[in-house]
Amino acid sequence: MKKMHRSLGGIVTWIGLLGLIGSAPAQTTFSSETAPRSDEMIAVEGSLPEGHLVALTRLTQIWGDFGDFTLLATDSNGMEYLRRAGLGFEVLDRSAIKADLWVLSLSEAESGEELSSYGVVLWRGPQVALIAASEAGAQHIRQEHPGGGCHRVQRVTRTPWAARNAPPSFGGSSSTAAAADPRIQAMVDQVDQTRLRNEVITLSSYSTRLSTSNTAKNTVQPYLVGRFQGIPNLSVSTFNFDSGADNIVAELTGQTRPNDIYVLGAHWDSINHSGSNAPGADDNASGSSAVLEVARILSQHSFEGTIRFMLFASEELGLVGSNAYAQWAQSNGVNIVGMVNTDMNAYRASGDTRDVDFVTNNTSSSLTNFAIQATQTYVPALGIQQGSLSGGSSDHAAFNAAGFAAIFPFEDLGSYSPFIHTGSDVLNTSANDFTLSRLITQSLVATVAELAVPVDLTITHSPLTDTVNEVGPYLVVADVQSLIGSNVTQVDLRYRVGGGSFATVSMTATGNPNEYAGNIPGQAAPAFVDYDITAMDDQGNSQTSPSNSGTYHSFIVGEVDVIGGWDFEAAGNEGWTTQQVSTQDDWDRGNPASSNSGFDPSSAASGTRVWGNDLSIRGSNWNGEYAANAENLLISPSVDCSGSSNVRLQFNRFLSVEDGFYDQARVEVSGNNGSSYSTIWQNQTTPGGGANHTIDTAWTLQDYDISAIADGKTNVRVRFRLKADAGVQFGGWNVDDVRFVTIGSGKPSFSLSPGSGPAVGSTTVMASGDHLANVVDVQVGGVSVPFQIQSDSQLTFDTPPAQALGATTVTIENAAGPTSQSYTYVVTDPPQIVLPDTAKIGVTYATALGGQPGDLALPLASLIPGNTPLPGGLPTLGIGGGNLANLILFPAFPLSGSTGVFATSFTLSNGNLVGQTLYFQALLSDGLGGFDLTNVDAMTVTN
Repeated sequence: MKKMHRSLGGIVTWIGLLGLIGSAPAQTTFSSETAPRSDEMIAVEGSLPEGHLVALTRLTQIWGDFGDFTLLATDSNGMEYLRRAGLGFEVLDRSAIKADLWVLSLSEAESGEELSSYGVVLWRGPQVALIAASEAGAQHIRQEHPGGGCHRVQRVTRTPWAARNAPPSFGGSSSTAAAADPRIQAMVDQVDQTRLRNEVITLSSYSTRLSTSNTAKNTVQPYLVGRFQGIPNLSVSTFNFDSGADNIVAELTGQTRPNDIYVLGAHWDSINHSGSNAPGADDNASGSSAVLEVARILSQHSFEGTIRFMLFASEELGLVGSNAYAQWAQSNGVNIVGMVNTDMNAYRASGDTRDVDFVTNNTSSSLTNFAIQATQTYVPALGIQQGSLSGGSSDHAAFNAAGFAAIFPFEDLGSYSPFIHTGSDVLNTSANDFTLSRLITQSLVATVAELAVPVDLTITHSPLTDTVNEVGPYLVVADVQSLIGSNVTQVDLRYRVGGGSFATVSMTATGNPNEYAGNIPGQAAPAFVDYDITAMDDQGNSQTSPSNSGTYHSFIVGEVDVIGGWDFEAAGNEGWTTQQVSTQDDWDRGNPASSNSGFDPSSAASGTRVWGNDLSIRGSNWNGEYAANAENLLISPSVDCSGSSNVRLQFNRFLSVEDGFYDQARVEVSGNNGSSYSTIWQNQTTPGGGANHTIDTAWTLQDYDISAIADGKTNVRVRFRLKADAGVQFGGWNVDDVRFVTIGSGKPSFSLSPGSGPAVGSTTVMASGDHLANVVDVQVGGVSVPFQIQSDSQLTFDTPPAQALGATTVTIENAAGPTSQSYTYVVTDPPQIVLPDTAKIGVTYATALGGQPGDLALPLASLIPGNTPLPGGLPTLGIGGGNLANLILFPAFPLSGSTGVFATSFTLSNGNLVGQTLYFQALLSDGLGGFDLTNVDAMTVTN
């Protein structure tokens, strides 16, 4: 590896610039008051805090973190950011930076004259110096330190670090240092010290593992590939990046989060700068041995995330193998969540305590803290130190530069093996403490296992999708299996609505193998439902889907109705306007891909056009960053929400803005056509100033409830505001796909079956469609009728007698409004007579009668039911009991006209009928010798 001396705290004093080679250095300190200059090279005191890297990897070019200082190139905007963040820095001598840059660690014997023989000393401190070497000086360095791979030297490549997203956070199987997972503890306890020692003996027995040597390519590499292939459950491959030896990759695929990848790596090559024999026992057979041992142990188990065990080639030639792989992973979107590098773990100086030193530069502080906690929990016998590795580095730095969280636990920052890179890096001399090696390897097991999270149970579930079904229930089905042969004892479904409290439903076995099901009750729209599934076994293990803490499966109940929206693809601005409040109006509508600020997206969220601050489409003076001291607005046209409730504002956002103490971004909504606005969102503010920046790294859908402002309003507007101070400028707003929507039950949508029925009598009609669960009224021909809700998609009702033949209107209404469909009344066939259920003496009643138009109707009644044949071969009545004398005749009347719906009136005057049942029937004649009978209907006579 390439290593330097450590700097464990304290204020570092730096030596000033040397204007000429060999001139005497002057004392100076880092300052935050240096006047800004454009496109300068800057030395920042110490390592950059992880929380600032999201902004700085876009505002600047970071060239390296060398422990005592971080080297970057920036302009006045970047320097202003450093000032605001309170990060001390100095601007370096521009006259010397065109040459090669080298970082050398220092010893007490080295003088300024010795360093200046290489070139211009740009910075010098107690631990490290930055040299701008002439061509001859660079050659001198290469001769003294072949390949730049010595532990004293590192060449600055000037390759900018990849842009960071949000600072990483890590969660494992145990949440506190006191909460050890017994499964992981068992893995930690399996580390075999003898295996570690024997592997180092084997690897250091080769004459060399120099990546360009035939021994490395043709002997050692096949041996290591075979070692991984001998471990069950690993997929083994090589990563070829040049003509030398390859990186070796062995993967243990994750069971529930296979795309979350955790790398445990070490370099397997060795070097001797003073001879050909390069045993590399401590550097780095010890690290390679640890990776193999961790792979042996963890491969026996299943994990949620994927673990890649990697052995890198050509580390000693300048991190070549790890750089090639990390850059490939970054370019191909590989989701490396964390990288753990082990390089030298088996040397302990005489009298030194056994501890592991976590390197603080070129590493993630979040992941380092996670690893420290894991070590404290599972390997309490191992001491812990932290400090910087000034000047040199190892494979973790390649992953850090590519934007991946990486850490480096090391044998000792101050007293690591002095025998590395020589023929004396051998067993017992250099690799002399395998108790320390075992403890550090146990720390690696704990860290990687906690990151990837052991799996005992798997939950396979297809998440529910958005629905308009308000009746429910919403069936949740999951396949739950044990990977360790245990018995599943309980499966719980938790759900919440609108971010409220969770309710728990027990899921039960369906009878299908490993399948469990549970129901979320129906919800009235609009409803936003989150849920998760937790399974437990009889050994006390549990698993949750989704597996990441604080995340849930989600779906919406309701129908999205767009009131007004814009995707900004039209030829004109469609009523959108901009307004300058102060200094400059820099809103543009166009393709954000032309922006060069480093903060803006490479394309629109949809289509090709967005509205954004300074999209740099106006010329060279527009660089994609909002202007200093500017305040401006983007204002939508008016939207009519007068007939809408539950109004929401949705849009796609790609925003970068400084902490709200300095610059403010706001979303404001007006319900009165712009006379006044209410702020519905603004960027976060740190009192007194801070780094609580809003920096989007992808388009995200924003959704806001604006019902209190917009419901029922005729003229609703949204505006996007940006206000900047004189200091740092980011990329500002990028807005796409703005729309006002309602998410509700939606109006009923239905069809009728049957779609027609007889005019007299009733027909049971089924309405089938959507949004029928919360119906409040059903009308036929303007008359409300009773109805029965069968489900969210079906209801039934009976048609009332018609007033006329032909089409009438069926209207079904819910909270969102009414919807109508046509229903047709047809001639009653066979003809019917319809009576009220009861009748009173002295009251006149109308009898509905349906038949063919043109028929002659003779209504009949009797107190006696039963067949009565009519003479002359006429039809047999259903009343009279066989005696014509029992019949009561009413005046005959013609069914004239075209309606086919007629009524005859009658009045009951005989008090003797009280309590009796009257049976009615009608005889119809078409006047051409054809006769027909209606049904028999009955009514009870009362006082």
